[in-house]
Amino acid sequence: MVGGKSNSWFKTWWRWCRKDDYIFNIFKRNGYITSLAVNVCQDLIRDYVGNSKDFHVDYESITWACHPEYDLDGQWDDFYGPYGKHPRCIDGKYVHTYLFDYVKDFVEKHDKKPFPYVKFLSLTEGHEGTMEIVGLMDHELRELLVYLTSSQLKQPPMIFLLSDHGLHYGSMFAQTIAGKMEARLPLLLPIIPTKYLSQSSKQILTENQNRFATHRDFYWTLYNIATNQQDKLLTRHDVRRSSLFNKLPAERDCISEGIPKYLCACSDDGVNFNPELLLRKID
Repeated sequence: MVGGKSNSWFKTWWRWCRKDDYIFNIFKRNGYITSLAVNVCQDLIRDYVGNSKDFHVDYESITWACHPEYDLDGQWDDFYGPYGKHPRCIDGKYVHTYLFDYVKDFVEKHDKKPFPYVKFLSLTEGHEGTMEIVGLMDHELRELLVYLTSSQLKQPPMIFLLSDHGLHYGSMFAQTIAGKMEARLPLLLPIIPTKYLSQSSKQILTENQNRFATHRDFYWTLYNIATNQQDKLLTRHDVRRSSLFNKLPAERDCISEGIPKYLCACSDDGVNFNPELLLRKID
């Protein structure tokens, strides 16, 4: 790994992941081809789970993002680099275009193979204050989604668009109730072909749209997909935990789910959000 800026010093203190729990390993044990592509010059696997041969993927795309025209040898700021407000380009082409082309090429090649695949794509276009850079992706993201959901694919993929948090750049997100709410509500938008869902799974996913879901639930959702247990009920001694394929309880809160106060949309610092509990209280 060359160049780039590593923020691993504040990302690894909580490291807990064992090789058996590493989600890519779970997919690989179940016959999946695994892939990771990012648009920052940073080894995310090393920084988040450790520099070990136990943690890797079959296809990893990172070093291209270390191009000096984009990465600037790790001298990132609010104007240039992967968090800058200026258009992010390499050789006259948007950085996100390279990633979308890579995803389409990967899916096109592996759709013809007899093995299932999982691909993780990380984008940082939302990490800047003007919110104009993320808008530059709209047309190409739409085209990619049209391709991924088209009937020409033999293995139409399950698609999950998600974020680790909501928008949080600028004073609005620290000083207003709406801003605090936005920053604490990450996106989760699943696009799942009906061929992979039973009638009960469809009903549960619909009900869970209005439930308090966490990133941990998403981990177990991926676990269920990897192990083909979407429709298998949880048992008392099950290694699994609740996922989006299970009915999520309406009475959850940040304390029960271990979410820190500063990340909680239900906390007592002026943000009040939990429609299920509110309706129950009124009734």
